[in-house]
Amino acid sequence: MFDSLIRVFLERRVELGDLFLEHLGMTVTAVIVSLVIGIPLGIRMQRSRALAGALLGAANVLQSIPSIAFLAFFVPVVGIGAPSAVLMVVVYALLPILKGTHAGLQGVDPKLLEVARGMGMSEWQRLRTVSLPLAFPYIMSGVRVSAVSSVGTMTIAAFAGAGGLGWFVN
Repeated sequence: MFDSLIRVFLERRVELGDLFLEHLGMTVTAVIVSLVIGIPLGIRMQRSRALAGALLGAANVLQSIPSIAFLAFFVPVVGIGAPSAVLMVVVYALLPILKGTHAGLQGVDPKLLEVARGMGMSEWQRLRTVSLPLAFPYIMSGVRVSAVSSVGTMTIAAFAGAGGLGWFVN
C-alpha cells in the first residue's frame, strides 16, 4: 500500500508541484493581507479598551464559524476561485495577529514608555523605538500561529474552485 502511494506521488510530481505553488501563493497572500490589517488594528486597540473588546470579541465569534460556511458565504459575494478562498483565510488569520499584537503592546512596561516620554519622544517615536520592538516576539508568535493555521485552512479552498493542494486531496 505504501509503495502505491509513493508511486502516485512520483507519477504526479509535476502536478503536485504546481498545486503546491498555487497553495503557497494563496496562503502567503492571505497572511500578508492579514498582517496589513491586523497589526495596525492591534496598535489601535492599544489606545482604546472599547475597540479592543469589540474587535477581539468579533474576531473570536468569526473564528468559531466553520470555514466551509465562510467559503459558502464568500462565493456569491466575491465569486468562485482564489479570491473567496483568500478572503476566508484572511478572516481566520486575523485573530492570532490581533491577539499577538495587542498582548505584546499591553505587556510593555509603562515605566519604559514614561522614560521615553521624558526624553522628549513623540507618541510615534515611542511606538516605533520602544513598544514595537518589545512587542515583536508576541507579534511574531501571532504571525506564526496565523501562518500555520492558514496553510491547513487553505486546503478547503478546493471546494470554492480555488485549486491548491486541497484539490489534490479532494
